Amino acid sequence: MKKAINRYQCGNYQKNDTEFDSLTGLYHKAAFFRKAQERVKQSCGFCLVAIDIGHFKLYNKWYGREQGDRFLEGLGAFLKEESDQRGLLCGYMGGDDFAVLLPDDGISVHKLAQNVTDYTGKHGNRGMLAVFGICSIKDPDIEIPAYYDCALLAQSQARGNYACRISWYEEAMLHGMEEEQQLLGEILEAFEKNEFIVYAQPQCNIVTGKIVGLEALVRWKHPEKGIVGPSVFIPLLEKHGLITALDVCVWEKVCAGIRAWIDEGRRPVPVSVNLSRHDIYAMDVVAMFNDLVRRYRLDPSLIEIEITEGTYVQDYEKIIKVVDELHRSGFMVWMDDFGTGYSSLNMLKNVSIDVLKLDMKLLSLDIRSARKGMSILEAVVRMASGLGMKMIAEGVETREQAELLLDIGCLYAQGFYFYYPEGEEELRHILSGEERIDYRGILAKPIQLLDVTGLTGRDAGCELFLNHVLGGIAVYDMYEGRLELKEVNTQYYRITKEDPVDLEEHRKDPADSVYEPDRGKFSGLFVRAEQEPEGAVGRLRWLCADGSILRVLFRVYFAGEYEGHKVFYGMIKETRPRSLLFCRSSERSRSEGRKELP
Repeated sequence: MKKAINRYQCGNYQKNDTEFDSLTGLYHKAAFFRKAQERVKQSCGFCLVAIDIGHFKLYNKWYGREQGDRFLEGLGAFLKEESDQRGLLCGYMGGDDFAVLLPDDGISVHKLAQNVTDYTGKHGNRGMLAVFGICSIKDPDIEIPAYYDCALLAQSQARGNYACRISWYEEAMLHGMEEEQQLLGEILEAFEKNEFIVYAQPQCNIVTGKIVGLEALVRWKHPEKGIVGPSVFIPLLEKHGLITALDVCVWEKVCAGIRAWIDEGRRPVPVSVNLSRHDIYAMDVVAMFNDLVRRYRLDPSLIEIEITEGTYVQDYEKIIKVVDELHRSGFMVWMDDFGTGYSSLNMLKNVSIDVLKLDMKLLSLDIRSARKGMSILEAVVRMASGLGMKMIAEGVETREQAELLLDIGCLYAQGFYFYYPEGEEELRHILSGEERIDYRGILAKPIQLLDVTGLTGRDAGCELFLNHVLGGIAVYDMYEGRLELKEVNTQYYRITKEDPVDLEEHRKDPADSVYEPDRGKFSGLFVRAEQEPEGAVGRLRWLCADGSILRVLFRVYFAGEYEGHKVFYGMIKETRPRSLLFCRSSERSRSEGRKELP
């Protein structure tokens, strides 16, 4: 420690004419350092305690600065009394910081901590928990300010830990600080050497597995350590106010990458980028994004901007203004990490959000808690749908999670189950196969999802059950002799492998899904169902979007008639395993399906 902090031995404080602080009555900073130095030179066995009053700024905001000053005045008088009774040396270091020199016997420290904690709880409020950093004085030749710095370093280790508010300085803390500074230096050098690179994770349609977009993620291509994840450098950049420089770097690389892709004659997919609260306060983000798409000659719809929900909470009115301006400029805006804040529902009625993004890690979807977790997810998805917003889940890692999301009507997801984040070379390979991509994107309109609870009057838990027991369900509307598909349940497109977006585009010609020789039988079932109370049933061959023929049992019920419209319910169940007879292209499958089966 002596080597690391010898800068203090040059004399960092001067004797002032007035030794006591006028507000607290304690020694002011310079006088405390001088008195403490004199005491440790006379005898040994002391330690220095740095005290900070947690959330004192909020106390001032809630109760006013005058009340805050009265609290500090009272705490100063309390510490002066402690000093007189127990022979301590107390100082006021400014703000809400105090320092105490006392015997290094363990008992004295804990007694002081308990007394101060009791005082703040009684005269402040329960949120004002004092935090204590302690440094033992081993060498009286080292200046007291150096020991105080070490006590502050120890204090920083306890800040935010509500279970333990006392921390003793250890040499490893100084080493950790030195390592942090070294890492910060490497990060600054990484900016200069352009070592930050963009990875991306595909966002997919759960039914088809097709890619509808990418999320840009940042990695550090370290010259010695290889690819370094963001958890290593993002917190440090946020701590030192450098995160905005990294964000701008990523945005620039994303735009350059999309431009290069277009210049190669390839069709791009939208890429979402992250926008932090720091960015919004540091610059005009709308002007920045407008400048980027202008310089790289991009359609703004290719850049989707993700803002975490917590950012909306920080400065509500400012964020609303930024979101509105981004929308006017043609950008899509997402709310990332939806559900982690405290004002989600209240905000959504006023903020123009295109997509809500829910992190699956926020909810446990194992067998024991699936019912509660899915009920929450289902409510969120229904709310988003009612507000005209799309929903995507991130962090999907298993097939079970994907299936459950589909059951409640969440059509889009990203996560390890679909793709890992990949670098430029692997992304080129993935995106080179256009059969893997749905260029209509996440905003494409799907067929309306049938609310099974509306048919049964059951609760949400029964909906998941009925989806599987009843099989695929569809609602048809016949008007002036034309049949139109109106709604389906999730099991319908799970059985048929039909993309909900495709169904919406072809809903006016539902017979196109049936193998051509069976289409007469398909139409006849609706005629019979209108005449037979128990409905009509027939075996049909279905043309699936994945290029297979499916033999199904199709039952039709006539539900009623209103204003010339006839409503039918159709139920579809698979009777035999699929036979893959056609290529994966759904358009080619449909055209070839008009041929007779061998």
